[in-house]
Parts: sequence; structure tokens; C-alpha cells
Amino acid sequence: MFAVAVIPSAILFLGMFITPESPAWLASHGRWDAARHALQRLGRKPVEIEQELNSIRRAGELKEKRAWRELLRPGLRLALVVAVGLAFFQQFIGINAVIYYAPIIFQNAGVSSANTAILATSLVGVVNVIFTVVASLIVDKFGRRPLLLWGAAVMTISLVALGTIFAIGPNKAGYFILLVLSLYIAAFALSFGPLFGLMSAEIFPTRVRAIGSSIATFANWVANLLVSITFLSLVNALGQSGAFWLYATMGVLAFVFCQRLVPETKGKSLEEIEHYWEEQEQRVPTPTSGSKS
Repeated sequence: MFAVAVIPSAILFLGMFITPESPAWLASHGRWDAARHALQRLGRKPVEIEQELNSIRRAGELKEKRAWRELLRPGLRLALVVAVGLAFFQQFIGINAVIYYAPIIFQNAGVSSANTAILATSLVGVVNVIFTVVASLIVDKFGRRPLLLWGAAVMTISLVALGTIFAIGPNKAGYFILLVLSLYIAAFALSFGPLFGLMSAEIFPTRVRAIGSSIATFANWVANLLVSITFLSLVNALGQSGAFWLYATMGVLAFVFCQRLVPETKGKSLEEIEHYWEEQEQRVPTPTSGSKS
């Protein structure tokens, strides 16, 4: 099992030889022509390249120690809330509880053989890979926000169905659970799976992108840890049906969160996204904004 992991590791190692350096890193070392070439390799249009380079220039004018404070100023703190919120909901909707403990779930559903349960888990993993590829092909056509909303809705429905199956009695329901789990995984792979990483970079201006994305990634792994170490305790306390219904509740909250706060970033420049955050902050009423004159 551990030896098999060498294969993707080797592919990643070889791929790094043809991966361009970050344009921001190249520009920070004065290699502006190389930064422009890297953006061209990434498929940017000429106008987008100049916008990105201008943003990098402005970012370089700010001292690094200001970046933390920048995230807390009006216009960017809401972006941080959205990034961290997506990080938490990606995990709290139960994805890694399902993936880590899928063999146990299948065995509790009446799959008597451990090998069969592991095979069913592998099929779920294949679904994850396939639909992640599909997501990369359609995300710029359908947009980020619609995929997040549809993904949250389908995942919630799938979790409710799983909870209902275990409440009624999962014996000999292995194939049906495989179908429902595959639907759940497909919805995740089309939405929260790849889009958290994508949007945690897109919603931040260049000058604070590294720090903002780092905070969101840290929050994501903290949430992953919490879900992983609490799943079996939740099952013992609430039963498997109750655990899945709890994750379904998180799915409803994730849907509301995306509907209320997450913007559409498809086709938007960094300047347009930053201007959007500033407008949203201005719409939030202050403690004195509601007072009568």
C-alpha cells in the first residue's frame, strides 16, 4: 500500500521539471520577462498578463510585515472569512469521514468480506478522480458559485439518504449505499473538492494571496483533523444515521454560506474582485448606520 504511493510521487517529481516558476517569485527577483513568459505559459491573455504584472508591482511596493494587517482591513477581511469558511465547510460536510471510514461503512451495510468493502471504497475513489477531471473542464463554463451551490445541495441530499438507509436498516443495502456514496463523492469532486483551492487563491489580491491562502489551508487541515478524530465518536453517540444527518446539516449551512457570501470569480480580474470586497464591506451596516437623524 505504501509502495504504490511512489508512483504519483515520481510523476509529481518529474512534472516539477516542466512546471514554470511562480510569476510573483520571478518578478520579486527582478526577472520580469520570465514572469511574463510564465503567465503566457499559463494561458493568460495579453491584457490579463499586464494586469497581473501591475498587481505584482503594487504588491512589491508593500512591506511584507503589512500583509497580515492588510487581511484585517475593510475590503479584505470578508475575503478571509469566505476563504476560511470554504475551508471549514469542505471538511465539515463530512468528505474525509466518508473516505477514511468507507470500508467500515460498507461492512456495516452488510458487505461481509473486507476485500469487497475495500474494492467498493476503491470504486468510490475512482469516481472522485473522474469527476475532479470533469470539474477542471467545466469550471470556467459554469462558474464557481453555481458548482458550489449545486454540489452542496446534492451532497446534502446524499447524506440525508445515507442517514435514512442506516436508520431503516442497512443490511444487504451495500449496492445502494455504493450508489449514494458515489453520487456524494461526484458532487464533492465537482464543487468543494477542487474549488476551495482555486477560490482561496482567486479571492485574494496578489499582495496578500500567499498569507491568505496559507491561513485558509491551515484552517482546512485543522477541520480535516477534527472530522477525522470525531467520526467514530459521533457514530457511537448518535449512531451512523445521526452522524450522516449531522453532516447533512453542515451541508445546508454550506449552501447558505455560499449563497450569501461567496462571489462568482469566473472571468473577473484581481482588481474587480478586490473592488467587489470593498463594495460588500460598505454594504455591511455599522453600529451607527441605523440611527435616525
